[in-house]
Amino acid sequence: MGWQWARAEGNSRITQVGGDLHVHLPAGGLGPQAPRGLPDGPAELVGRREPAAGLMEVLAPGGPAVAVVHGMPGVGKSALAVTVAQRALEAGWFEGGVLYVTLRGYDPAGPVDAGGAVAALLVQLGVRQEDLPPTREGRLALYRSELAARAGGGRRVLVVADDAAEVGQVRDLVPAGGGHRLLVTSRHRLVAPGFEARLLPLDELAVEAARELLAGALLRVRPDDPRPGREPGALAEVAERCGRLPLALTVAGALLADDPGTAVAELARRLADARTRLEALSFSDGAGLSVGVRAALDLSYARLPADQARLLRLLTVDPGVDWPLVNAAVLAHAGGPPVVVDEELLDTARGLLAGLVRAGLLVEEHPGALRWRVHDLVRLHATEQGERLAAEDDREAATDRLLNALVTLLSDADVVLRARSEADRFTVFPDVPTAMAWLDAECEHLIAAARLAAATGRAGESIAFARGLTEYLERRHRFADALELHRSALAEARRVGNPEAEMMLTCGIGSALMETWRVAEALELLEPAVAAYAERGEDPRLLALGCDLLAAALRTADRFDEALELNERALEIARALEDGQMEGQALSSAARTLFRAGRAEEAIGALQRAAVLLDAAGDAHGVARVTDNLGNYLSQLGRHQEAIDAHDRGLNLYLQARDPVGVAGALHLLGNALMDAGSVPQSILAQQDAAARYIELGDTYGEGLALLNMGAAQGGLGRYREAVETLTRASELLARHDDPAMATRAVFLLGVTLAMWGRFADAEPLLADAVARMAAEGDPERQAEVEYVLAQVRAKLARRGPLARLRGRFGRTGGGRP
Repeated sequence: MGWQWARAEGNSRITQVGGDLHVHLPAGGLGPQAPRGLPDGPAELVGRREPAAGLMEVLAPGGPAVAVVHGMPGVGKSALAVTVAQRALEAGWFEGGVLYVTLRGYDPAGPVDAGGAVAALLVQLGVRQEDLPPTREGRLALYRSELAARAGGGRRVLVVADDAAEVGQVRDLVPAGGGHRLLVTSRHRLVAPGFEARLLPLDELAVEAARELLAGALLRVRPDDPRPGREPGALAEVAERCGRLPLALTVAGALLADDPGTAVAELARRLADARTRLEALSFSDGAGLSVGVRAALDLSYARLPADQARLLRLLTVDPGVDWPLVNAAVLAHAGGPPVVVDEELLDTARGLLAGLVRAGLLVEEHPGALRWRVHDLVRLHATEQGERLAAEDDREAATDRLLNALVTLLSDADVVLRARSEADRFTVFPDVPTAMAWLDAECEHLIAAARLAAATGRAGESIAFARGLTEYLERRHRFADALELHRSALAEARRVGNPEAEMMLTCGIGSALMETWRVAEALELLEPAVAAYAERGEDPRLLALGCDLLAAALRTADRFDEALELNERALEIARALEDGQMEGQALSSAARTLFRAGRAEEAIGALQRAAVLLDAAGDAHGVARVTDNLGNYLSQLGRHQEAIDAHDRGLNLYLQARDPVGVAGALHLLGNALMDAGSVPQSILAQQDAAARYIELGDTYGEGLALLNMGAAQGGLGRYREAVETLTRASELLARHDDPAMATRAVFLLGVTLAMWGRFADAEPLLADAVARMAAEGDPERQAEVEYVLAQVRAKLARRGPLARLRGRFGRTGGGRP
């Protein structure tokens, strides 16, 4: 809160420096009978409307006897308490006045003990120094007697005990009845048997309030300063670099006020470097006054027990924005990986985390969440301490423990996602929804850990993260993340000379590029990689995988002869290995090339041979995939009943294998085939079933595809209201994923449906958006057709023929995601 002086009654003097308040009591004489010993509060209590209202409610008549405002260092506890105490006094709730004492709970010179606090309060109650009883018990009895006398006279008193560190400092200050109240501030949550205080947590400021506090701290000193108005973006950046912490914001405001020539952007630049941010957030006037965030955090850190301090330091090894219990347990363990995470270790870690929460240095997301977060500035401080004591904590071993544990859990989740039947699953995750839920919760954490592994030269872990996240990222259509992780892992594989990992990761990159229609980039990467691995690689299966993937890129580029040569090479490898399952997979890939090349009957024959081979190999899932592909080709050839029969067979195979992902995909494809056959009501039912199963799997991309086709079918039946609702949801879901073509299709189809319903004003912006998207995607043919529809909508023409015609082209999602 800066440097303030405040008047107290009599000869008392109160000084406030930063967030610490100090009372200097007179040597003797009669104290005030209705004390008003509060220091001045802040000029304006910014961003604390709700906490202030909550505290006023607690202090109102009939409220609890004791309230504790608690929070991390510098969060503004004293400012809130003093301001609200003054408001309560003005409201007439405390006719006997307000007593105020600072307990210096975190002062390196030592705190004020309970006896000293009672003595200070007795002086404020009018007891002369020479009349103070010599013993602690005597002073406590006199304190209670003085309060009782005021209660008897209807003069209630509010006691404000600022900066307590433990219950022992304030337990004796609790008023005994009579309507008196005790208001305590502390960095710790003060909880103990027999001490029943209402806890009021205080967090950092909201975004806008933080900016307002920072600007106000500057403008109160320099009212005409143009910088806040001239540099709002930089001001917001400084507020964020301060972690929206009032102490840090006040220091930043003082720094700007002290040097009017410093641009706000310059201060933001200084604070951008995490390594020096705490040092930058300090102010000294050169005459002994020094206020800083690091100093405030030092005081809290110094009070931690050794085991809590060690865990706080090691938590900063974890790059996540928050920490689940299992991560903390792994870090709390001593020794290298692997770590057996049992109940005893989890209980130990939870106890340490609870201690850090009590100290105001960690926050649990919500009670029972088993996830903890830390303020950015506390993290920086803990990181500094961790790096200083890196050898003592064996920080490198802690990093190894963490990454090893995350890779192990990720591998277990990946096994569940890739398992083709429940019999294949022997992991901590019982089913696909559980594994997906864990991956959804931990995805950003795992990506951050993968970056840490690559940045610290842990090649094995970097490669394992890329491999383990591949299936999940594909299901969530997060191909940009997949590309990043595979590229960083590829660099590590090349650094350590692992050609097999290099080829596997190159295929992963090529697959992600293909999924995002970046075919030219995929070819540029895969052609030399496959050729090089063919010369020096040791694993023929990896070579076959590379050949199949390169063939896919080539056929997408309409280079069918080259693609078929590679398909044939993959088949030769499979036959040389006498691997019927691998041969069936290679035949399925060749069938795709043949079909795109216009050789449909050969493609169908290849798929039929592939199904026989895969069935002989016991790969029911592979047979189902081939059967679904066969259904797609038959549908495109207009052989609709055969297509429907094929998709029915595929669906039954997935059901028999108890593969929920395959079942959802098969229902989606069956719905497409039914739509193509003109069986629209049955298509809607199939897509509804598919969408419901995708929801159970937590697959929002698959759900979006199913809803997109369902909405197209509803619109085809003239059920426009249902169609608009369905397509709106589909558009929202598909917009979350890295598939701009499908997101554009959803926007377009929603616009067309609204237009056919006669809601031209609603349709127009959607169709305009679709035109812009198609222009960005480089699809001039479709762009021209959509522009034509848009022109009709804008003219509100009655003819809707072109709209219906385009529905057939854009209405459903092709082959889906089998």
